[in-house]
Amino acid sequence: MMSSYFDSINTLLYPYVLGFWSENNGGEHVVTTRDCDRFRGLGSRRWSTFTESPNNIFNTRLEVVTFDDLNAVNFDSTPDNVAGFYADFLKRERIEDDFKAMKLVEQCRPFFLALHGDLQAQHHYCLTVQDPMTTVEKQNVAYIFPGTQMDLYDALPEEEVTRASPMVGGSLGWLAHLTPFEKTLESIATAKKRLE
Repeated sequence: MMSSYFDSINTLLYPYVLGFWSENNGGEHVVTTRDCDRFRGLGSRRWSTFTESPNNIFNTRLEVVTFDDLNAVNFDSTPDNVAGFYADFLKRERIEDDFKAMKLVEQCRPFFLALHGDLQAQHHYCLTVQDPMTTVEKQNVAYIFPGTQMDLYDALPEEEVTRASPMVGGSLGWLAHLTPFEKTLESIATAKKRLE
């Protein structure tokens, strides 16, 4: 049962994973890439690049959390504490319905959920072929809600070639909160067809 909480966390973070950032042996859980080159705090909207010099006097490190780390180091190995961490994770990531959020992540594969911003600093949901964290080039994106307002003057197109951004804290929770949920799933399926 405890491992299912760990698996659920990493499913919800896909393609990223739960990590641990530490400085002087004090730190916190974060969202990180599998290569541990970027991270954001749980619930944070800002990604940071992880850099560490060989002579770092602060003993800074960033690492991927394993189930054994989560179970043995950070908790007293009781299901209630692991379940409590999972509940705190959901709260900080602003995910009210983890079942719907997981269904969204699974529905989007093999593509990646991403965001694209407009001039008014609004973020629009899209699907990308490549992980937006690892792709610096422009790529084709298919918007999940085309025709909705993109900015003050234009409607969101069905697709375009642009630079997308990785998901940030709260984004998946907001998307899972939309109603009717079935319409969101249909919009994702339609966007996937445009990328195939």
